[in-house]
Amino acid sequence: MRKLLATISTDSPTTSATDPLEDLRGQLERYPADGYPVQHATASFHLGSALLHEGDTDTAQTLLRTAVQLYAGALPLEHAKALNMLGVALRQAGEPAPAVAAFTEAADTFAARKDVAEEGAARFNSGLAWLDQDDLAAAAASFEAAIQLFDPATTPGPAGAVRRELGTVRLVEGDLGRATDLLREAVTLSDSARDTTGYGAAANGLGLALLGSGDAAGAIEAFRAAAGSHPRSVRPLEFALVRANLALALEQHGNASEARVTARHTLSVEGVDPNVAEHAAGVLDRLGPPLAADLASVLQLRTAHAENVTQTETALAELFREELTCLAALPAHLHAVDVGEWMQALLADEDLAADRVAAWLGAVLELPPAATQAIVTAMVDAASTAPPERAAELHALVWRGLARFHPPQAARVEELVRAAARSADFAAWG
Repeated sequence: MRKLLATISTDSPTTSATDPLEDLRGQLERYPADGYPVQHATASFHLGSALLHEGDTDTAQTLLRTAVQLYAGALPLEHAKALNMLGVALRQAGEPAPAVAAFTEAADTFAARKDVAEEGAARFNSGLAWLDQDDLAAAAASFEAAIQLFDPATTPGPAGAVRRELGTVRLVEGDLGRATDLLREAVTLSDSARDTTGYGAAANGLGLALLGSGDAAGAIEAFRAAAGSHPRSVRPLEFALVRANLALALEQHGNASEARVTARHTLSVEGVDPNVAEHAAGVLDRLGPPLAADLASVLQLRTAHAENVTQTETALAELFREELTCLAALPAHLHAVDVGEWMQALLADEDLAADRVAAWLGAVLELPPAATQAIVTAMVDAASTAPPERAAELHALVWRGLARFHPPQAARVEELVRAAARSADFAAWG
């Protein structure tokens, strides 16, 4: 994740409550550049910034260049802010070299005026533009300069972002020790700033650094944290990337069962990057295809270190949320097969079966309505082909599990179960 730090802090002249963009366009006409250079520059700056965020890069560049020219010589601070925003526009347009020039000039002006926060943003942006040109040394120099300008205590978001990018550069360079330290700090700061996307990116980088250092257990923990920040439904490609990395870490740690299951998660994401898919497929090539016994093994491993009932319930809930989200995304004809395997895993330990089924149902209830219906239907279909005694056992546990939930929730699932049983002509569950 490479998000620019671009501050828009000059006083905005907009007053319209209906359409700020039209208001700014009107001000450009009311204050022509030859008669009102400062007012025209300010309106150009704000309109260009707004259009840039809306994706109109070409128009934004024209307006921001106007602001840069009109502010030059008269208002150094505003000139530097316009340069920084012009650099953002240039970088988004795929012109990193002139973007670096704009960021550097802006940063030098901010430095001369002791404006630490604005200088930090410009140095950070310059580092990103150097990365666009694959110049790791120049990028690192910019990030090293920026890292000194953000106080972690007062600006944890930017401070975390700089550490994340610099840590990533050091990781690529092979300086695993420095990378690990920076990315660990980035994780903490992103969490403090409640930057979930930045947290996920930093945790993923930390996992790679730990994996490269041979700490597979630490990498697994980091990748799990990253996965929690990249929900499949919100950021599917990032989710797939992290899951592929997690599969590699699990493989390196010797956990073949969960590595196979996790690799399958990755390959079930629609539109997954080919390189990511290749890594996940490589895990399955080396370890073999997923086995029915893998799920029971994953269940046991996820709860093995739980010290009390609460920890066990938490571990089960996390696992089932992951699995059900992936299962719901699979083609419908695969639902019954996969859910059937999970039913076998849930029932594998008689002493734990009731709690496992209840936790499974809790995760099912958290799914969107269509996904809930698909999984419940698959569960009934799987039971209809199971041995009668096994189907009866699962039926009893499902009804016991539903009794733990609020009546409206339980009633919804009960009706779905009965409807699926009628559709499948499975009288035992109807």
